[in-house]
Amino acid sequence: MKSIIFFGSSDFSKTVLEILLKDFKIEAVITETDKPKGRSLTLSPNPVATFANNANLKIIKSPKINSDKEKLEKLPCDFFVVAAFGQIISDDILKMPRSESLNLHPSLLPKYRGPSPIQQTLLNEDKVTGNSVIKITSKLDSGPIFKQSKIEISSDDNYTTLSHKLAVDGGKLLKEVMQDFEKLKPLLQNEKMASRTSIISKNDGLINWNEKAHLINAKIKAFANWPTCFTNMDNLKLIIKKAEMSNIPSNKPGQITIKCNEIFVSASDYYLRILLIQPSGRKEMDHAAFANGYKRLDGKILNV
Repeated sequence: MKSIIFFGSSDFSKTVLEILLKDFKIEAVITETDKPKGRSLTLSPNPVATFANNANLKIIKSPKINSDKEKLEKLPCDFFVVAAFGQIISDDILKMPRSESLNLHPSLLPKYRGPSPIQQTLLNEDKVTGNSVIKITSKLDSGPIFKQSKIEISSDDNYTTLSHKLAVDGGKLLKEVMQDFEKLKPLLQNEKMASRTSIISKNDGLINWNEKAHLINAKIKAFANWPTCFTNMDNLKLIIKKAEMSNIPSNKPGQITIKCNEIFVSASDYYLRILLIQPSGRKEMDHAAFANGYKRLDGKILNV
């Protein structure tokens, strides 16, 4: 059985690790340190650390993996597998595995290199995406490609659902690459076709109602997990969790219409139908519950 040291920290990573555990020996799991969560800011493990602990796997929590070279040298393995780890690994560490250091990137490279490929896929309203398993090199997400897979994006997909689909597919793709590794010949990426994504900030979730409705809806899907999309009116903050397009021509951008227990907000071209919404400090609610509790907002204008 081939052996792996796994690097990852997110829900995406956890799903990949869960799949690989069935067919490979996991020598160790390298993940980021516990982070403060919730209003009490209690230190809590990430999804990978929680899963690895429950599976009785060796865990190394490292804020700076390049400072833990000696720990890794004591753990010989066939492959390093990186999936949404969040740190840059030095070249001398990447040379340690007997076979290769592999990265699972959730896009069809060289498209969407960088930290937010799934979000960018949804922002651009792509119909197809996929995974790439590449050799890790010093240039981010630019190594030769061992294998790729494609996934169709449904109209209902948001970050949470698409990320899970890609993680399941990516775990299977990594399995294929490592099992057939000696037969594969990696292909260089076409630099002329390369594009990059950027780090997402909390303020990226602010909705501009002067944009077209389909662009706002794409943003709500892309940022469903974090930072979520939000809008303001006076002292009221509204987090929009889910919406859908309507064929109703717009009136004034940002105008709320509440009718028959449904909520609509006008963008620059059409109204968006709001399906799930969370007023600041309150629980998430569906459109009917919000319409009943916030009828006073009918006709009001959100900040644009």
